[in-house]
Amino acid sequence: MNKFTNIDRVGIEIEGAWDIKPVHNKERGPVYDGSVSIHEGNFKGEVRSVPIGDHATAEKFMDQNWPDYGNKTCGFHIHISVKSDHAYACLMDRRFYDYFLAQIDAWGKRWNIQNREFWNRMNGDNRFCLKEWGPESQSRTTAKYQANRYKHWNFCYLLHKTLECRVLPVFKSKKIALAAMNEVFSIVEDWLDKSPEEFSTGGAEDVVE
Repeated sequence: MNKFTNIDRVGIEIEGAWDIKPVHNKERGPVYDGSVSIHEGNFKGEVRSVPIGDHATAEKFMDQNWPDYGNKTCGFHIHISVKSDHAYACLMDRRFYDYFLAQIDAWGKRWNIQNREFWNRMNGDNRFCLKEWGPESQSRTTAKYQANRYKHWNFCYLLHKTLECRVLPVFKSKKIALAAMNEVFSIVEDWLDKSPEEFSTGGAEDVVE
């Protein structure tokens, strides 16, 4: 099943529109999302996975639920929980953000991504995905709908014990979307593998209180 190493679970949230009800919830279709504004499709909103613990299940969810339509109002968000507060604290370090930006930029160029919304989000030109870093204030937030969550990364520690990557758009190509998702997983795993030992004296509980 290709289990994660440092990651514990992931949650996938996909905004868009579908011609047929997504597999994850055929009874009532996608969950309503007020930020999604799209004319195509019969079913609009957001689909959300249950917590997933391996690559194969994440890819299956994507394959079954990727939307037929998307636009600049549609995001592809990935929630990640890790196996310790120490690991979470490592990801709150600004150096992780710098590493992430360099790696995801290199991925976009390597894949020759032409999707304008990907680069707009990377540049912070989307009000729901600003190129800003603020894990300390985010991690102390107990209300879901706060403006400080609209950044490349949202550290929703007290709400969900996760960090949320918000930089990805709804790509037209499912193949590219799968590659982008796996790149985010790889960046997080690699950073936690290589994090400096100085973090060993702290944990996320020291940061969020």
